[in-house]
Amino acid sequence: MGVVFHSFIFIWVFSYNALAFSQNSVTNGGRLGVRDSIISLNAKKSRAIPTTSSELSRKFSLDNLRWKHHRVVIDADDDERKALAERLKLPQIQSLTGEVTCTRLKDVPTVIKVMGKYHTTVVQSCVISGNHFDAEYQNTFETYLREEREEKDDVMDIVIIPEEVESKIDEDVPESGTIDLGDIFCQYVSLGIDPMRKHPDMVAWDEMKTKSIGSNSDEFEEEEGWETSVIEFNSPPRRPKKPKKF
Repeated sequence: MGVVFHSFIFIWVFSYNALAFSQNSVTNGGRLGVRDSIISLNAKKSRAIPTTSSELSRKFSLDNLRWKHHRVVIDADDDERKALAERLKLPQIQSLTGEVTCTRLKDVPTVIKVMGKYHTTVVQSCVISGNHFDAEYQNTFETYLREEREEKDDVMDIVIIPEEVESKIDEDVPESGTIDLGDIFCQYVSLGIDPMRKHPDMVAWDEMKTKSIGSNSDEFEEEEGWETSVIEFNSPPRRPKKPKKF
């Protein structure tokens, strides 16, 4: 009877420990745990759609975009200009204004056209001397985004995008359906600023040197009526001619 009782206790303890180990492998990061698989899947999904915090955030949900365009006027404040200057490695952004407009293409409603313009005055460092100087930039931009539509009632809504439109698409809209028009605006501002720009004094000095070299080279041009001779450096020395006798 005692042997049977001890055997029963041993089997019960072994079963309990095995159950606890299996639960621990699932909840605390075991290699074959279900929770680990879910976390790994979510991590891959989040990495597939990178999100960045914009210094000039102007978020807009495409659910509110029907057939009329949506327009955002941008006039960056002090904090936004300071943050963007740090991002672009500029000493200072003195002013930054512009606008961004987004609209759906009538023939292809899943494609969003984003266009805008900007005007900015910044302080830059000369690529040669490092001295600061004021610079002004203004430009327009245009880009296209593609919106992925979900299945409804188990029926796929297939939209054929013409090739000429497909070639203009830069990226897809995030799954959230929200785009940051301010971040798009900042990207094109950063592309428009020339990081290799010289200080105006350096540009004037380069122009002066170019003109000086060009004017000096004109003095050595052959004038009409002048005789020229070719000096052969590798030829043997010539003997002096004897004077003629009269």
